[in-house]
Amino acid sequence: MRINRKSACSILGLLAVVCAALALLSSSASAEVASPDSAEFCNNNTVNNVQKCFGVARQMNEVIGIGHQTGVCVGYDTTQGSCAPVENPAVAYPPLGTYQPWIIGTASASTTFTAVAGVVE
Repeated sequence: MRINRKSACSILGLLAVVCAALALLSSSASAEVASPDSAEFCNNNTVNNVQKCFGVARQMNEVIGIGHQTGVCVGYDTTQGSCAPVENPAVAYPPLGTYQPWIIGTASASTTFTAVAGVVE
């Protein structure tokens, strides 16, 4: 059987499209179990001890927050997790489910923070 150059390019192009589609499907399936690092919430906000920042509801079993100028507390829905001093992680471990994570400061001074919530195996 003789295959001309045009047919070979078409076959290779089709093979590339199929491989790309399979790669996208496999990466989206692995996103169901995401690490908290990929699920930040309340980006570019500050909190203090009266300003709570709520993230978007998501499937999760862990919430972590770190305050950079003061300490923070974290939680989900109406449940409070732990509080921690500045630059130390505050954590909450809800049972796997869909919750709205939140973070609040521990002092009247505002603090920037890093907050993540997601599913950890």
